[in-house]
Amino acid sequence: MNRTNDVPLLRGKNLLLSAFASLLIFAGLIGLVAPELFAALPADIARELTQNAVLLLIVGLALETYLLFRFVQHVRLRTTQAARAAAVHAAAPATVVGEIASSVTQHIEWSPVKHGGANFRTKRLMARGPGRFEVRTTWQTVAFCALFMAVGLGVGGGAMFAGGRGSSSFEALAPLLFGALFAGIGATMLYFFSRPAVFDRQLGWYWRGSPALRAPGEIRRLSEATELSNIQALQVLTERVSGKSSYNSYELNLVLKDGKRINVMDHGHEAALNADAQSLAQLLGVPVWTRPSA
Repeated sequence: MNRTNDVPLLRGKNLLLSAFASLLIFAGLIGLVAPELFAALPADIARELTQNAVLLLIVGLALETYLLFRFVQHVRLRTTQAARAAAVHAAAPATVVGEIASSVTQHIEWSPVKHGGANFRTKRLMARGPGRFEVRTTWQTVAFCALFMAVGLGVGGGAMFAGGRGSSSFEALAPLLFGALFAGIGATMLYFFSRPAVFDRQLGWYWRGSPALRAPGEIRRLSEATELSNIQALQVLTERVSGKSSYNSYELNLVLKDGKRINVMDHGHEAALNADAQSLAQLLGVPVWTRPSA
């Protein structure tokens, strides 16, 4: 896999723009926290960088915010296009792997439960003991979220330090607010991405939430939970996501006996998702239903 294409936010011209924005942020932080590091530069340049440190920070953060805005636009666009494509191809026949499907498959939807997805591996299946698997966030996803948090904490910390050295309230507050925004975005994404999904044969339940739960009564009250005996199959979908660049995102869903579907994971690593689906199929004793991509 080409790692430069893993995250649409950091691709092509956006990569150069992000590097330039990071340089402005770095220069602004030095001007606020340690302007003596500019001593090796010509005096005029060093003076301008120091005097305009806050402006450099604001411009750099504004560029990073622009990149984030473009990323959100990209996600919305590919979600809309995926929904339209799914509506066109939802009636295509399914292919059953391993076993002959029951008549209920005639009424199961084949549009994505979760539109969009990613072109890199965001989740992985991990064994946590006999008869227990957990779906966890990959390090690539954590690193992506941590990037926002690191920028936010670095800028916010630099602003607080500069404020203690006699900077005006505005000079300290502006980068602090921008830093808090980025740190908050990163923390929010990490929270939602990090919610594990659990398959436990001993308890007889699947749920998304705290892996420490042991009481079926508590699990039953969760919004995403079902008894393992209620799962009749696993469904693997291929979704073509289009935008400035196009790629496939692969979705793994649980198919319940009443036809309801529950999404387990959705990412761009086909081989890994298929391997995880086969491991779960063996654990649950159910078939995997797939169909060719549109």
